[in-house]
Amino acid sequence: MGLQHPGIPGINLLKSKMSDLKYSEILKLNKELEFDTSQPLMTVSVLCNTTNSQIKEVLELKCKHLEGNIEVNIGDYDNIVQDSFKFNKSNLVIVFWEAINIIDGLQYEIELMSFEEIDGLVEKTINELTLMLKNLESTSKIIFNKFSASPFTWMSLEKGKLDYFCERLNHFIENSQKVNLSLVDLDKVLLKEGVDNCIDYRFYSSSKSLYTIGFYKTYVKLIEPHLREMLGRVKKVLILDCDNTLWGGVIGEDGVEGIKVDKTSAKGKVYREVQILIKKLAKQGALINLNSKNNYEDVQQVLESPQFMPLSDDDIIIKKVNWNNKVQNINEIIKELNVGLNSTVFIDDSDFEVNLVRENLSEVDIVQVPKKIYNYPFIFRVMSQMFYSTGNTAEDLTRVEMYKTEQKRKEVTTKFDNLDDYINSLEIIAEVSVDPIESIERLAQMTQKTNQFNLTTKRYSKADMTLFVESENFSVFSLSVDDKFGSYGITGLAIIRIDGDKAVIDSLLLSCRILGRKIEIAFFNEIIKFCISKNLKQIDSIFIETKKNIQVKSFYDLMGMKVMNSVGNEKNYTLQLNNYLEKKCSIKDIKVLI
Repeated sequence: MGLQHPGIPGINLLKSKMSDLKYSEILKLNKELEFDTSQPLMTVSVLCNTTNSQIKEVLELKCKHLEGNIEVNIGDYDNIVQDSFKFNKSNLVIVFWEAINIIDGLQYEIELMSFEEIDGLVEKTINELTLMLKNLESTSKIIFNKFSASPFTWMSLEKGKLDYFCERLNHFIENSQKVNLSLVDLDKVLLKEGVDNCIDYRFYSSSKSLYTIGFYKTYVKLIEPHLREMLGRVKKVLILDCDNTLWGGVIGEDGVEGIKVDKTSAKGKVYREVQILIKKLAKQGALINLNSKNNYEDVQQVLESPQFMPLSDDDIIIKKVNWNNKVQNINEIIKELNVGLNSTVFIDDSDFEVNLVRENLSEVDIVQVPKKIYNYPFIFRVMSQMFYSTGNTAEDLTRVEMYKTEQKRKEVTTKFDNLDDYINSLEIIAEVSVDPIESIERLAQMTQKTNQFNLTTKRYSKADMTLFVESENFSVFSLSVDDKFGSYGITGLAIIRIDGDKAVIDSLLLSCRILGRKIEIAFFNEIIKFCISKNLKQIDSIFIETKKNIQVKSFYDLMGMKVMNSVGNEKNYTLQLNNYLEKKCSIKDIKVLI
């Protein structure tokens, strides 16, 4: 089953698009589908000075498709400032602050106002915006919809007073420099769907309900990247076919010179554009891989000939270019990268291959190259939003190199009879930093992307992490790892809350890149040593089981912690610090920076 983009066949958007659904169908699906209660509950609050009740159902269905667990609160009508205090503990706050409702009938009353009166109204609104932002300082993320006059001025050739009013307010909000604030341009929704399909003037006149269900469906699609971050559903891995996917033509028949990825032909321009978009994803940290039924030498010749195409061998991590089953190849790629199937997108042009993967690997998101090839770049851009991440970290910029280095490590494993000898040979050096303000963006990113070695799977934003680092009641530990092959970057995080003479582990996670090396033992040892140095007597923790973190189910047991109680998918642990026996590991050297 898939929800297809209207007029553009080929992209399976079951988990990310619902443009074909009527509101009654959304209501029906919401009753049939359940939230994934194994995931931490995320709260989303919508503050508004319009009637926005329909957005609740759309948000809930979207998050069910993303396998999330959310609670949606709709604030009181035209009570934004007060509700910003009431809902400031939400994981996400969405603000619909419509200019036309700042005073009743502003879209026409403003024509009778002088510019001095308009400026006075601007200052009054800015004061209220300032108070709202202050109330939401501790909120993980705010999505604020920029002020728009378009529903009432789109037909005007010249800018009017309402445009001027909105521009003044947008200038303020754009320059507010709040770390937890993301802005959304509602005019993009109007551009995509058209004013007639987005605005309901009749219901606005009778009940202040400005937007249609079509508007909300497109709006939620627009903010989906933020929802993915909040729920830890950002994609990491892109796997591509080659013939008629990476380039036009079949290399085995057309030869290297005959494939289309050039600037001159119509087909070549399409594939060149897509390759540049792929290269952009790689630079942002996406893991690019090939899965093609072809002769390896032919594909390699293309990748090593930069005059043929923008994408090069340096952008690609794993190449399964053979005549094997593509499902088998995908499973091997996932195993080698040590990531989950649900973090993967597969692109192919073949009906047979797409259906084969869909039937056997349901967790993989699939994009089929469209028959009308000119639609391919648009479809790719839609798909790219699944990989969205706020800001690029040093780890993102060097991720391809890190994974290629990891392949070199794996090549030497066959020289050793046991795992301990192999780990010792790596000469691993770890560095633990406490409250590293310079690494906040990377640490927040890890909570949003790490699922396997993650004891609680709590998701935090950059704003959250800033509060933790700056708080006297929390200590944040980052783990950086190097070995004789090179650097793994920042690959571990722990957040500890101090409660009297007791520490509580809020979060503990490690990147999949360093699993299997017993580094987690060294990291835990250093956390315990830190707690002891602060004269703490006890450390408590919790393991919250999900579908993705089963492999760490016994971690705290192995570290010598005792189970206090177990309810549902949660298990609580405790440890008296004077009873802790340091666990052995194979780390050459550990440096702790406080």
